[in-house]
Amino acid sequence: MGGPVLFVGDLHLGRRPPLPAERLAVAGVGPHALSAAAAWGNAVAYAIERGVRAVVLAGDVVDLDRDRFEAFGHLEAGARALLGAGIPLAAVVGNHDWDALPRLAARLPAVRLLGEGGRWERWAVPGDPPLEIVGWSFPDHTVEEDPSADPGLADAVAGAAPGARIVGVVHGDLDRPGSPYAPLDRRRLENAGADAWLLGHIHTPDRLDGARPLGYLGSLAALDPGEPGVHGAWELEAVPGGVRLRMVPLSPVRFETVDVVLDDARDADAVMDAVRAAAQARLGAEVRAARPWLEAVVIRVRLRGRVGRRDGIAALLDSGTGFFHVAEVPCLVERIEDGTLPMVDLARLREEPTPAGEIARLLAVLEAGDIPPELLARARRAVAPWLADKWSPPGAPAAPDLREALIEAAREALHLLLEHRRGENVP
Repeated sequence: MGGPVLFVGDLHLGRRPPLPAERLAVAGVGPHALSAAAAWGNAVAYAIERGVRAVVLAGDVVDLDRDRFEAFGHLEAGARALLGAGIPLAAVVGNHDWDALPRLAARLPAVRLLGEGGRWERWAVPGDPPLEIVGWSFPDHTVEEDPSADPGLADAVAGAAPGARIVGVVHGDLDRPGSPYAPLDRRRLENAGADAWLLGHIHTPDRLDGARPLGYLGSLAALDPGEPGVHGAWELEAVPGGVRLRMVPLSPVRFETVDVVLDDARDADAVMDAVRAAAQARLGAEVRAARPWLEAVVIRVRLRGRVGRRDGIAALLDSGTGFFHVAEVPCLVERIEDGTLPMVDLARLREEPTPAGEIARLLAVLEAGDIPPELLARARRAVAPWLADKWSPPGAPAAPDLREALIEAAREALHLLLEHRRGENVP
């Protein structure tokens, strides 16, 4: 039996993106549809449809120990479906599930753990051409020693069948000496004799190209707005001279930031038209490619450009963020950052001994990034109660960077001052 092997990075069963259920419901999306469990369902269905040789999980299959009860059902259902299709399921253990995953696997004979207890282990994937996985698992929630320095790695690689492609799978911190999460030395891995190293732990996927790929698979699903871009699983095929990898975009949700340059749009409809056009241009082709598995796109909008009046922007901000469709997939606007500037000569305005001039001077300092530490500390103390109230509740999005929040506030204040000035000059 030939065909590819499907590798899955950080799954984190038990997690859901921090999006309010009522916002999702308005767009016709159920909260479970965007969960890690839904992504796992996509991976299992794809593996069966594609007829892969095996599925290999690169650790952090379970998010937290308390999630093991929910994770058990999802992992069991997927394992049974794969087993029924003749597809073996193997996994290494990560730092999140160092305790939970071995306990789950003990109850699921269809799940094969590799390298349990912090020892290197080799597994021959059924089928041809010959392919062997060399894996290592976390024995505790932290590991300060470098697994790649363990002599057992060389022994495991040396024992592979002649001519077999060798793929190393380990969960750890690459190029981070001193990390408590299995620090991995790149040169040791490169010299270990494997054809590829596929890593878990970091949720942003690497390119994984070249003759001997080495890097992070990334998380199967995008788990929060801080994980933008394409997420999915990776197909690996043995080819002459090495291996070839291809990402399959199986995440049910995609997070992105979309920059929208406004050309003095004056009403909310014009602003929203510009947002829709920018999102379609930026994401349309990739959303169409992922549409069989993609349930929703969630975007943060950054408004740029210069506008004479902010009526349309203010109306849109007051009305909520809403949703529309990109390539027939619901696209939710999670947040709008107003980075527009007034249609004035800012250099001349900064010279004015007026409140607007003072704000313009402050904005220049903030945008240059040269902010006195005492000013930042004072601002942080001033906004702490607001940040705690707005950004800390469960399901709330991540708090913005303080400097970005101050820049946004300064721009809004400048707009308001200049609009007030124009209003006073109206006869």
